[in-house]
Amino acid sequence: MSRPLEENIDYHAINRASSDAFLARLVRFHNEKPKRGEPVPPDFDDDDLAPRTMMVRRIQQLVCREFKITMKDLLALSRVPALALPRQVAYYLAKENTMLTLPGIGRKFNRDHSTVYHGVG
Repeated sequence: MSRPLEENIDYHAINRASSDAFLARLVRFHNEKPKRGEPVPPDFDDDDLAPRTMMVRRIQQLVCREFKITMKDLLALSRVPALALPRQVAYYLAKENTMLTLPGIGRKFNRDHSTVYHGVG
């Protein structure tokens, strides 16, 4: 049974806001190195000081850690929203932070380029 339109809009607005906040935090987390003398945040791992052009595998690992899912779940063919949203976040981050084309990103996720295009859009 589907939800009424008002509930559906609220649900997507909340998810959109939380995913936007997550993306902003994740991008800031990896693009800005702490300034000299500034304490390093407690959730900052040593290996998180990656260069701006991260590898897709590293992006996948970070998304899995943030959303508390396994790599197997991220790469699964499932369309469950709890797995589709993290996958789309990873598509977006890969597109923004690597030099790969959509077909190249799709290969890293065992997907077609049009799936990545839809997920990023």
